[in-house]
Amino acid sequence: MFKKTFNIMLSALCCTALLTACGGSSSSNSSEESTEETANDGTLKVTPEKPNIGGKFGKAFDIDDRDYTLKIEDGWGGDKKAKMSITVTRNDVKPSVNFDEIAGSHDAGKKYVGDIEAEFLDENEDVLFTARVSLGNYTDIDKLLTLEEGDKTTITVSAYEKEDVIMKAKKFRLTSKLENNSHAGKPGSVTDDLEEQMDALGKAADAVGAMVGAAAKAAEAADEISKR
Repeated sequence: MFKKTFNIMLSALCCTALLTACGGSSSSNSSEESTEETANDGTLKVTPEKPNIGGKFGKAFDIDDRDYTLKIEDGWGGDKKAKMSITVTRNDVKPSVNFDEIAGSHDAGKKYVGDIEAEFLDENEDVLFTARVSLGNYTDIDKLLTLEEGDKTTITVSAYEKEDVIMKAKKFRLTSKLENNSHAGKPGSVTDDLEEQMDALGKAADAVGAMVGAAAKAAEAADEISKR
């Protein structure tokens, strides 16, 4: 009788140990999966397409060549906020504009207002959406423009976009923008800006063409009247 009771107790202990081991393994796997999901939630790794900032600043700044973390935060109106900080270094390239005349805000009293746009690209290098520095903190532009050669700073770009669009991002490129500051009196102009000069010439040519066309129509009308 004692032997039978001992065997029953031994079997019960074995079953308990087995269930405990299985339960512990399941709990461990669940914990690992949860940690992985948390680590991947709300962030995305992207890399720079080009090694420097293009556009109006004349490629005077280099981008650290590494993976960057694009954060996806709560937004508004069904969109998410995409936000990313980028490390930038002043190089030895002479800019095509005078940085002393540029600020990140219209209220700074400088002749020009500068900004930097980040275009985020998908795996086919098609543009998905554009983020800007000025959307988050325009003082990043002011810090950037006062760097000495070899100095580094961090700029942060932000945008509001649909989450499924943001999640397709693989690469990004930075382009500097410049506009006249309407708050600083008479707007200036960038004399070495070929695009603006060509645009002005194109508009002038269009105006001349319109005048020639109008004169031709008037001559035709006069000729028609004289034949009557």
